[in-house]
Amino acid sequence: MSPAVLIIEDEPEVLTLLTRMFQREDCRIIPALGGENALQALQQHTPDIILLDLAMPGINGLDLLEAIQGMPHLSNAKVVVITARPMMVEEARRYNVSRIFLKPVRAVQLLHTVHELLDATA
Repeated sequence: MSPAVLIIEDEPEVLTLLTRMFQREDCRIIPALGGENALQALQQHTPDIILLDLAMPGINGLDLLEAIQGMPHLSNAKVVVITARPMMVEEARRYNVSRIFLKPVRAVQLLHTVHELLDATA
């Protein structure tokens, strides 16, 4: 079965770009536009990888990291944070985050990291 990747992003263009990128990698994509949609997706799915933007209006990435910790079905999910806000990085490190990237992130670097994390869990 193809790995499931939950992509959480509040910018539609970035969400579309990441979705297309991971579809080419034979991943099952669960796109979530913004924190509210992400919270629903986290409750309904068990992704292998969660790509998470931190700076979002309303429910932000730090709120979602807190929620993820309280969801036992996500205990094996690897969280990769992608953010344009370096000041949020330290706070994100308090959670069980596998990797943190500052925007703009190079696609090849992100793909390599996701494959590395998937290989480590296989």
